[in-house]
Amino acid sequence: MLINKANMTGMFTAFKAMASASAASAKKVDIVGLGLVLDMPVTQVSVDYSQLQDISDMREWVGEREIKRQKGQKLVISCVEYERTVEVKKRDIESDALGLIQANVRQMAANSALKPQKMFASFLENASTTLSIDGQYLLDTDHEGSAGSSQSNVSSNTFTYDNLVTADVAMMNFTNTDGDKVGAKGTHLVVGPANLHAARRFVESENIPGSGNNDTNTLEGAFEIVLIPELGSKWFLIDAGKEYKAAVWQHRKLPEFAAVTDMDDSYVFLNNAYLFGTDADWVVGPGVWQAIYGGGF
Repeated sequence: MLINKANMTGMFTAFKAMASASAASAKKVDIVGLGLVLDMPVTQVSVDYSQLQDISDMREWVGEREIKRQKGQKLVISCVEYERTVEVKKRDIESDALGLIQANVRQMAANSALKPQKMFASFLENASTTLSIDGQYLLDTDHEGSAGSSQSNVSSNTFTYDNLVTADVAMMNFTNTDGDKVGAKGTHLVVGPANLHAARRFVESENIPGSGNNDTNTLEGAFEIVLIPELGSKWFLIDAGKEYKAAVWQHRKLPEFAAVTDMDDSYVFLNNAYLFGTDADWVVGPGVWQAIYGGGF
């Protein structure tokens, strides 16, 4: 290909369209569409989520209004910048060796589309060491209940039918600090490949798997199974049916395809090569602990 301004502009336009199509067609877990995260587009790098501290019910109005004030904990979530850049030699463009270049562009775009689910998987795997708004880890054994009591939304239990029932019941009994149940109910069962087939037996079978009497499976159809390939043996029940979420998906900038194709650019002059890449500014952070239960920790 003859390298001139018009041809380079045309090639970048074609690559950008190719990247957009590859990102759109990538087979990914839609963490926003499934309701697994609180979708938060922002314009600033850091946001204070202290208002997530308590889930309070309405009360009978007796006397003056009872004002719920922040308890002192502060949760600030900051976006993190990501990028991927590839170099393309000028002579490869001149000799029309564009096949591999196009493949690189398509894969780079697909990887950027898959990045949110990978970030969400990493967030879940580390939820027992990630501080949440109540001052405890998101998955912890001593979240504050009423009158000094504590509540747990995590266990070391392996993924069995009985342990899944225990998690389901535990979530329905979660309360706020006033002792009022918050109405939590697991809607999505999030697992990795190691637990996928067991999850299908637990949730899709008419009878309890392994039951000698073919007892009715009360969990049949109870949860939507979400496979996230990056997860290990840990498993999670998530309530995706409420406005509050277990995780916050904060994004200041979604992936954007860019290039250095100006023939007068210093990098092009010094390296006889052009640059193509993508970058984003986003993060998965902790939300409300009552919206999640984790097992296998």
